Amino acid sequence: MLLNTTQHLQIILSLLIVVAMGFLFKFYPGTGHEWFNNYAAALFYEIFWCLFVLLLVRSSKAVIQIPALLKE
Repeated sequence: MLLNTTQHLQIILSLLIVVAMGFLFKFYPGTGHEWFNNYAAALFYEIFWCLFVLLLVRSSKAVIQIPALLKE
């Protein structure tokens, strides 16, 4: 099943938001900056790569096979 245009645009919008939030957290100078700069920014980094792969891998059949590959 291919992603339709609406899903495609939603993923791109999500990528833009995640990148912006990642940079904001990476360069946050306030209280608890060590945690935000390291751990919270890393969370957005992981979300970015998940969305990026979802954007590239467009079939549900390929996505279903990912857990099987991780078990090996």
